[in-house]
Amino acid sequence: MNILMIGAGGVGGYFGARLAAAGRKVTFVARGRHREAMESEGLFIESPRGDLHLRDVRVVASPADAGSADLVLVAVKLGDTAGVIEQLHPLTGSDTVFISLQNGVDAEAMLVEAFGRDRVMGGVARISAAIERPGHIRQVGRFSRIDIGELDGGRSDRLERITELMTVDGMDFTASGDIALAIWEKFVFLSTMSAATATSRSAIGRLRGNEESRRWIEELIGETARVARAGGIAIRDGFEAEVLANIDGVPAEMIASMAHDLNEGKPLELDWLSGAVVRLARVHGLDAPAHRHTVAALTPHKSGRTG
Repeated sequence: MNILMIGAGGVGGYFGARLAAAGRKVTFVARGRHREAMESEGLFIESPRGDLHLRDVRVVASPADAGSADLVLVAVKLGDTAGVIEQLHPLTGSDTVFISLQNGVDAEAMLVEAFGRDRVMGGVARISAAIERPGHIRQVGRFSRIDIGELDGGRSDRLERITELMTVDGMDFTASGDIALAIWEKFVFLSTMSAATATSRSAIGRLRGNEESRRWIEELIGETARVARAGGIAIRDGFEAEVLANIDGVPAEMIASMAHDLNEGKPLELDWLSGAVVRLARVHGLDAPAHRHTVAALTPHKSGRTG
């Protein structure tokens, strides 16, 4: 099975490297100095689960240069999705499967609109990793997992094939029977971590240990969970406490990818994180003041330093 990994940052680079190291046929789509370093020196992964130097990397600058693909894993920033979709249309066959490993809760709908529901599966990537320098990705903490499932739930032959494909060293994999729930469970955690660490420009350790900041974190968790339930997602009772416990368990130095982007002057995924919570809250007649304040604070920065 030919895998096309769209994006080679913290998510796409880490998981793509683990798959390639296990002998899977992976082609990366990457840009700029990162792509050049991958071509000349390979891809380095620094991880508590084992360092890796992938010397023979197939990397291209555009999906148009990649050839045909059986499985397309989309790991770019959400703002780049529409442009990627345009480039993918001529390259894929009727059996090509598309899976988003992106943040937020909007990516699957975008892929379904472009390629049809029967060609899209749901995906969740859980990892804290980022490009340390061109060609080098550093993971914080040991947690690295992908969940994949059919949008309508249940098992399928292609899910079984993907399970076999994705079961490799250096990452965990789960075949999900309710991928919509898994996507939203991640979103409750990620929207909170993103809002908290980006707005405060602080690592999570400083925030969770402060009484006022901890209450703010709890408010962020609660708002996203309420929006999920209002939309028919079966978020279980007590889930908010589980998310807070997970936040307490991550490395103290961890910051969300949106905080990394803010620090580096890159465009932010704000519209698809706290912005999505606020938008969906309004749809369901709810308010989400903690996320609303996050949007207000970060909107001047959402286009990056050049915006």
